[in-house]
Amino acid sequence: MAKDPRETLNNLKTPKDCQVFADNCNRNGRKDLAEEAIQKQIHLIAQKGESIVNTCLSKSLDSGSYFLLSDMTFQTKNNSTTQIDHIVISFYGIFIIETKHYKGFIFASESSKIWTQTLNAFTKTKFHNPIHQNYGHIQALSEILNLDDSYFHSLVVFSGDASFKKGIPSGVFVNSDYIKYIQLQETHVLSESQVFKIALKLESSALEKGYETSKLHGENIKKSITRHLKQGLT
Repeated sequence: MAKDPRETLNNLKTPKDCQVFADNCNRNGRKDLAEEAIQKQIHLIAQKGESIVNTCLSKSLDSGSYFLLSDMTFQTKNNSTTQIDHIVISFYGIFIIETKHYKGFIFASESSKIWTQTLNAFTKTKFHNPIHQNYGHIQALSEILNLDDSYFHSLVVFSGDASFKKGIPSGVFVNSDYIKYIQLQETHVLSESQVFKIALKLESSALEKGYETSKLHGENIKKSITRHLKQGLT
C-alpha cells in the first residue's frame, strides 16, 4: 500500500489498476477508498465505450449538418445532475445517445425497470433500463432548452461485444446501426439558427468536464437508487 493512497487513487489509469487498488484497500480496512476506486473503474470502462462511439460519430456524420457534443453533465432542477454521453444536434432533431460498453448476454425488455448482464453461470450484473435513463436525459434537456420532447430522438448504443438473448428492444442499437438511424432522418425540424443557439446553450449550461464532475454524478446516482429502494420501486 502506498504511503499516500489518495495520490495513488488519483493517478490510476486503467480499470485493472483500479481493481487491484480497491482489493488492497479492502484488505487494509479502507473501504472508503476502495469504493472510490470502483467508481473510477466504472468511469474508465464507460470512457472506452464513449470514445468508440464518439469516433464513429465524428467520422460518419457530416460536420456541416450535425453538431456533436460528448460527455456533458448538467445540473437539474431538483439539485441533482444528469450526464449525457453524446448529443447530436442537427436540422433533423436532437439525438441523445446513451452508451453501454458491455460484453456477454443482455436480458432486457423495453418496459422492464432492470436489465441483466450475464457473463457466465456465476456472474450476473443488474443495471437500470438505459431506455428509461435516456428518457430522463431528454426531460432534463427539454427543460434547459424549453423544447418539446418531439424534437428529441433517444438512442441506446451497446459498443462492446454484448448480444441480446430475447431480441433487441426498440431504440437500442449494436455495432454501427445507430449511424444509419441518424442518417435516415430527413425531415427538417430545426433551422440553422436554432441548431447554433441550442449548441451554444448546452455548452454554456454544462458543468466542467473531469473526474470530479463524474464523481459528483455517481454520488447522485447512488442517492437516487437508495431513495428508490426505500420506496420499493426497484
